[in-house]
Amino acid sequence: MPSPARRRADVVGLNCIRARHHAAAAREIRAACDGYIAALPVPYRTTEAEPTFQSLTDPDHEQARRAAIPDRAGPVPRTRYEVGAFTTAAAELGVNYFGVCCGCAPHHVRAMAEALGRTPPASRFSAI
Repeated sequence: MPSPARRRADVVGLNCIRARHHAAAAREIRAACDGYIAALPVPYRTTEAEPTFQSLTDPDHEQARRAAIPDRAGPVPRTRYEVGAFTTAAAELGVNYFGVCCGCAPHHVRAMAEALGRTPPASRFSAI
């Protein structure tokens, strides 16, 4: 088996963590890796108190602390604009493979494409 310094990967990536953590991790990865970097954040509006989408609670049932996932997640996704802004910032850090994790909707993927300067057919439905 090759030594750790000689091991190679085609892509090094981040999946299923909140977008806020991607920036710091992407900087570290870019400093250590000259290959492709992938970023596939979870598009849920997580917080310091509820850092993973699995820990989110339904804001309308705070006292009951009812889990939002799997059936009460409607009020917690990020907007297409937030996903687009994440994509722009991540691209500036050197991320070059994009996707979205659980909770993704077509408008999130379209926002990523548009943030990267692409015009997919569904762009005709974009507000901007």
